Amino acid sequence: MATRAQVVVSAAAAAGAAALAAALFYLHTRRAKRRNGKKEPFCLPNTTGPKTMRAIMEGSTWKFHVYEAPAAKRAGHSVVYVPMGFFIEKKYHMVVDAQYVDKVLGSDGLEKHRETYAPFDHAFGLGYKNLVTRKSKEDGWHPIRKKLAPFFAQTNLSKRMDGIHFKLKEMLENFRKAEEKNEALDMGAEFTKLTVDVIAATAFDYDLKTQQGGEEGEAILEGIPLLLKEAIMSHHVPVRKWFPFLFPEVIKANKMREKLTDISLKILRLRREKEKETGKAIDLAKDNTLVARILEAEYESEMHRAADVMTFLFAGHDTTGFTLSWTVFELVKHPEKLRKAQQQIDALMSERPAEKRDGLISFEDFAKIPYIYGCIREAMRMWPVVVAGSSRQIRGKDLVLGDYLIPKGETIAVSQGALGRAAEWGDPNTYRPERWLSEGGASLEGVSEASRDPDVSPGRSTEAGDRDGQGGSGQKEKVLPISELQKKFWLPFSSGPRNCVGMNLALMEARVVLAAVLYFFDFEVRKLPEPGEEMQTYAIAKPKGGVWVVPRHRR
Repeated sequence: MATRAQVVVSAAAAAGAAALAAALFYLHTRRAKRRNGKKEPFCLPNTTGPKTMRAIMEGSTWKFHVYEAPAAKRAGHSVVYVPMGFFIEKKYHMVVDAQYVDKVLGSDGLEKHRETYAPFDHAFGLGYKNLVTRKSKEDGWHPIRKKLAPFFAQTNLSKRMDGIHFKLKEMLENFRKAEEKNEALDMGAEFTKLTVDVIAATAFDYDLKTQQGGEEGEAILEGIPLLLKEAIMSHHVPVRKWFPFLFPEVIKANKMREKLTDISLKILRLRREKEKETGKAIDLAKDNTLVARILEAEYESEMHRAADVMTFLFAGHDTTGFTLSWTVFELVKHPEKLRKAQQQIDALMSERPAEKRDGLISFEDFAKIPYIYGCIREAMRMWPVVVAGSSRQIRGKDLVLGDYLIPKGETIAVSQGALGRAAEWGDPNTYRPERWLSEGGASLEGVSEASRDPDVSPGRSTEAGDRDGQGGSGQKEKVLPISELQKKFWLPFSSGPRNCVGMNLALMEARVVLAAVLYFFDFEVRKLPEPGEEMQTYAIAKPKGGVWVVPRHRR
């Protein structure tokens, strides 16, 4: 027979269960009324909070964007999500349909979420908010962006081609030395050494000497990936930032941040000393460098300026360097594409006198290498370096995207990986640079209208259902002309007012570098990422394990 205490406990348990059931029923009813017939976004199959967290720690969240989200889109879903969290589950929503991009990222779109971006203050921002992590409104972002953007105008960048050429020659010489030793090089490592030297030289008038073993450049190349990974880990496992002394990786990251802070402050100091030596104030009409513009812009403090110096050193090398690596990755898998690209730069050089066939192209030569440009853009489509896109927070009221309702307070992003693998491309899993050429063979120079910086041939429509080995869904997508695809589905530089301010420099540098490399070298493959395990991403998606080749001289 139950004791009085047992009866009381049983009654309390029953009352608690009833209260919980009532609360759940209330929430369900409230949610149903709130949706008013709208659909909940589709949960990607076989995902749970713990599984997503494990993917974050392993750097494998890219699979959601490159493989799983496109499959969901083919099944008829325009907005999807993955659950996140070990105990308290949150939802991370992804737009996989181009028609909703503007509503999320456009001029009247959503705001960046400080809680989401704050960890990156401690990665490339040296502990301070920066041009990437600032909110669009009431955070000083627009005046700073407007001040810095003219540096990235094509007319200004075209005057800085010599700086790219100088550093490029150093890399080509390193390739020759590797060939003499029969030494395999990781293309990602070599290209990022070059690109960090280029951004330092062209934007900051500073020589990091990374390709010659310079300590400062090596500190940036080692430090940024370490800080990015730690920012993500500490955000999701807060105990790492609460008790940093318990984690050797956190201690190392903090020491590395101090080194990068010293480098950034030194760059600012040297530019100020130059001003004192000449006795002349900064004249942006004559000194249109990024460092001069950062010094002229209104910042809260010198450390906030330093944060943007490091932000551009980071953003100006990782993205371009790994884009070039992904391009080589695809070209060595498709020798016929490689030969076609080499023939194009060979033809351009043959127009010059023999003594000037140095493989170095000018701004005016870009129109003569449309296929090489297509190789780069096709790699960016298939393997976007910022594969997850830029996230936003839904604030104030629920977000309605067509038939979908996403509650306020939640996070949503436009998946660059999913848009690049959309069925509208016709053969999205096929590397085909030819898609970027007009019928006459010229390059389609336009980029997404949404990607244009406000501060600085149509094909026959067919249907794609079970194409490119992807499997069908019952929902058929029309294969769109490339002119429309590049405006709506190709967003490697994001979209809207918060697009990448350095887009012009990235595309210019990538063409110059790839053309020279293809002119002088073939590639003997030693090791490539495994199919299905190509990427690893901690904010930036790079080839997992590297793209290892031995450069072989062509001439």
